[in-house]
Amino acid sequence: MYHITIKELLDGYFDFINKRYASNQLSYNGYKGYRTRYRLITTYFAKDDFYLKPYTDLRVPQLELFALHMDSHFCDGYRVLCLKFIKQAYRWAVHFEKTTANPVATFKIKGEERKPIQAITKAQLQDIANLQLPIKRLDRVRDLFLFQCYTGMSYCDTQLLTANCVRYDGAGTGWLSNPRKKSGIPAIIPLRPEAVLIIEKYRFKLPRISNSKYNRYLKDIKDGLKSHMARRTCGMLLLEAGVSLDVTSRVLGHSSVVTTERYYAQVQQARVFKEFQQFKLIA
Repeated sequence: MYHITIKELLDGYFDFINKRYASNQLSYNGYKGYRTRYRLITTYFAKDDFYLKPYTDLRVPQLELFALHMDSHFCDGYRVLCLKFIKQAYRWAVHFEKTTANPVATFKIKGEERKPIQAITKAQLQDIANLQLPIKRLDRVRDLFLFQCYTGMSYCDTQLLTANCVRYDGAGTGWLSNPRKKSGIPAIIPLRPEAVLIIEKYRFKLPRISNSKYNRYLKDIKDGLKSHMARRTCGMLLLEAGVSLDVTSRVLGHSSVVTTERYYAQVQQARVFKEFQQFKLIA
C-alpha cells in the first residue's frame, strides 16, 4: 500500500474526485476543472515514464520544473490550480493512509498568497441601500448586490433562484434551500427581512444580468464596488457579529470550515484580540 507510484497516487485522488461528483458533492463545472488539471498533470509526468516511479520521487525540484513549464504555456492562475491539485493529491494520500510521507509538503506555490478580503462595512452597506437611484437598471443591480450581501449567495446562484428554492418553516421564517452551482452543496440560508423584501419585489426571480454588465453598473453606483464583494461582505458581517465559523461556513456554502477559516482569517484574528482584551484572568 505504501509503495505506490506517482501515477497510482494521482489516479487514486482523481477517483476520489469522481466519487465526490457522483454523490453530488461537486458541481459539474468544478468536476470539469479537476478533470482538465488531472489530464494535464498526468500527461506532463508521463514523459519518460516518470510517473511510474515511486511517489517519493516527485519532490520540490520536479515541482519547480513543472511550475516553469506551466509559466511558459498558461496563465499564473492556472499554474497555481495545477500545483494545488498535486499538493492536494499528496495530502489526500497521507490522510487516507495510501502513503506514509508527503515529499511535496514544503513546496511553496508562488502566487497562492491570499490578498486581504475586499468587502464593505455595515455602514457602507446601509448607505448603498439608502441611495436614491433614478435609473431603473441601477436600482435592479443594487437590489441584486444587496441580496447577495444579506444571504451570502454567489452571483451565479442568484441567477438560478426560483420560487421553488424558498421554503418557510412553522414560524414563518423564510429559508433558501437551493444547491450551490459551484460545490453542489445545498444552501441553508435563513432569509433576513431585507432579503425577503427584495425577493418578493421581483416575485422570487431576481434580476438576470451578465456578470460583466453587473460589475460595470456596480461601479456606477459606487466607485470600486464589485460583485464578489457582496458575498465576502456577508461572511465578514456574520463573523464580526459573533456568528460561529461553522454556521458562517454553512451559510456561505463552503465545502469545509477550513475554507472559511482560510478566507476570513483576518476577521478571526481581530475577534481573538477583541475577546482576549475583554477577558479578565483575575476578577
